[in-house]
Amino acid sequence: MGPDPRAASARRGDHHAGRGVCLDCGRRTPRTSRHAVHAAGLFRDPASSWEDTSIFLSGALIVLAQQVLPSTRPSVGQTPPPGVRAGDWKYSARVEWGNQRQDLGVRTITVAPTSSQQGPSWLVVMTMQIEGQPFTDSVVIQRKSLNPVSRHAVGAGTDLLLATDDSMAHGLFTAGSSVTPLNVRLRPPSFLNYYALRESFAELPLARGWAATASVLELGGEPVFANLSLSVVDTGTITVPAGVVHCWHVTVKGPGIDEHYWIGKDRQDVIRTREPIGGQGAIMQLDLVSFTPH
Repeated sequence: MGPDPRAASARRGDHHAGRGVCLDCGRRTPRTSRHAVHAAGLFRDPASSWEDTSIFLSGALIVLAQQVLPSTRPSVGQTPPPGVRAGDWKYSARVEWGNQRQDLGVRTITVAPTSSQQGPSWLVVMTMQIEGQPFTDSVVIQRKSLNPVSRHAVGAGTDLLLATDDSMAHGLFTAGSSVTPLNVRLRPPSFLNYYALRESFAELPLARGWAATASVLELGGEPVFANLSLSVVDTGTITVPAGVVHCWHVTVKGPGIDEHYWIGKDRQDVIRTREPIGGQGAIMQLDLVSFTPH
């Protein structure tokens, strides 16, 4: 059996100052890595001083993904998108690095109807374990428009709380005894994490040739929106623990970003995702294990 990727990562110096644990995958990751500002959008670092927390914040705190998408209204003769639905999606997670694989356990995405000050909404919750500790990342989006309402991410020693108004996301990031205010300008429509973004695919008219653009706001100094392009590049049949599924193959590309999503043609659920993590060629893959409707 080959060496543990975590240990190999540590040998590359990832335990040094300026590095942390990515709360999306549980691996030690350079702060400057694009993956550091991905789905969970946070690092957990053992240091708790204000200086270390400031470095931590400059590396990444939150992702606000804003999608400039074509209308979800189908063209004449096209089947309407199935739409977001309530349920539990369980995914197996693993990291591939060369000929090595490391199991990262199971993460669950739960979508449930809720109400907010903006009206009927969806609650999108991701839960997983990182080094035996629970991590939860919850986003509320408006049901009709999918506009963001709020986000609350809680991990060991960290807490991220955001709420939106018409133009801004306001909130606090807490790491140990350090509290940092956040004020980020939105460019509606926007998403407060990638799990909410992925849920939006159920509302989109995916088809051969479909393409759209998006931007991801990364906090490293001044906020910068990284331009993304989303495209249906192929169709295919894949096998995951949940079964054999006919899918749209969607790419998400931008500066330092090259992700692949397989979206089921029937209900437009996310069946598989593949994304690079770190800069050493490692790939994280999520595969759908089961779906339980609510």
